Amino acid sequence: YRKAIELNHEFIADAAAIGHATDRSAYQYLLLNTVANTSGLSITSQFNYLTIKKRLIMMNRSTTAAKALLAKAAIVPVFVAAFLLFCDKTEVFAISPAVKSIKQSKTEKTTVGKDTAVQRKFEIGFITSDYPCTKEGIPADELKEYQQILSKYEVGPDSDFMFHMKITDEDRTKLETIFKKMSRKQQAQQRLGFSYPATPLPPKSPTQADINIWKNPRACGVWIDGKKVDNAVLNNYKPADFGMAYASRLSKNNINYKKYKYQVDLYTVAYYDKIYKQDIADQYKSHMFFKMRKVKV
Repeated sequence: YRKAIELNHEFIADAAAIGHATDRSAYQYLLLNTVANTSGLSITSQFNYLTIKKRLIMMNRSTTAAKALLAKAAIVPVFVAAFLLFCDKTEVFAISPAVKSIKQSKTEKTTVGKDTAVQRKFEIGFITSDYPCTKEGIPADELKEYQQILSKYEVGPDSDFMFHMKITDEDRTKLETIFKKMSRKQQAQQRLGFSYPATPLPPKSPTQADINIWKNPRACGVWIDGKKVDNAVLNNYKPADFGMAYASRLSKNNINYKKYKYQVDLYTVAYYDKIYKQDIADQYKSHMFFKMRKVKV
């Protein structure tokens, strides 16, 4: 690279010199005489034939605008071919679409009973579109009452809720009752609110390719029915044994990030069937959510 850069510098210098000289041949003879008279060891030749030859050839070369444009255009397929040749796709998971991510989509369809289909969206933050609200909202005195209840569970006005402090059933009932009477805009402004849980995913078994990848302890941490297990335990299972699988990438701050990059939660058919039935029964049962304050840095 160093030699190529030096040679390119000489080409640029020659081009500049020829641009100011009227006689190209005179400049070429001057170049030859200068190199030939360079002092050096008496038993060696200081004449660099290869470099001078390249410079002389370059001086006499002429390139039309069409050729230059064609040469530049020819680089494009070269780059494309190199990209395709040297790119290597590595899949940590070969998870089927239904179990690819732990995240739910923002629009979900669920079935209530046998024939009723409900389209559910997360309209504002954590609040589902079918969660109760009113058009007119609540007056200022009820909003004040809502905030007074919440203030009992805050460390201070600029602090987050103390999550380890359990809100009493009485206060929870009061909060939920007031929240349902709020307008959607008022609900979105609350730091603590209520919503319906996301629709549970129907049972879906992973593929054998998924299981084979999850066996690698350096890539994945594996949990089965809520318990951490050795990756080798997967040798005792086949895809039909599992009713659901969730895969999530660990953040760099996670305590296990240096051990593996992904956490895989697997549920056996019987275990997930129990969870799924319970989630379906509770899908219109309110749950609380908290909004964290922005941290000042």
